[in-house]
Amino acid sequence: MEKQLEQYRKALKLQNILYLAAAVAVAALMALSFVQVITPAVPSERWAGAWNGFLGGISLATFAIMVYGLSVNLRALRDDQRLRKLYIREHDERAQAISRCAGHMSYWFETMGLLLGVLIGGYFNPVVSFVCLGCLMYICLVRLGLKLYYNKKL
Repeated sequence: MEKQLEQYRKALKLQNILYLAAAVAVAALMALSFVQVITPAVPSERWAGAWNGFLGGISLATFAIMVYGLSVNLRALRDDQRLRKLYIREHDERAQAISRCAGHMSYWFETMGLLLGVLIGGYFNPVVSFVCLGCLMYICLVRLGLKLYYNKKL
């Protein structure tokens, strides 16, 4: 178990570096969107404000997730008991089975791709942005339903 924890400790250190780099990049994007340096190609000021607000909100939420993950990892790296608890939580076989049944891996590719589609499509056309956002919401609700179903079934 100690060898596995040491490997997990190294993985957490790498994950912290990635969290930090992503947080810096997202903070820069958030600042650019709130100052409205990036403006969409659509000539409407109302849409430009809404698009920049959406981009800033997504950036802020992503920044908060990165900071939270970084703080959880740093606390776990300082305390062996927390490290062990985090390791057990991440390697729980039941949770892995639920994720597998609910399509965990494909879910992240779909949602991140659609979120990127919302942002890039919104730069050129508001209708494309809303269509991608509707698809994204549908996929997230279906995933939530599957997760709840398999959580009770397994």
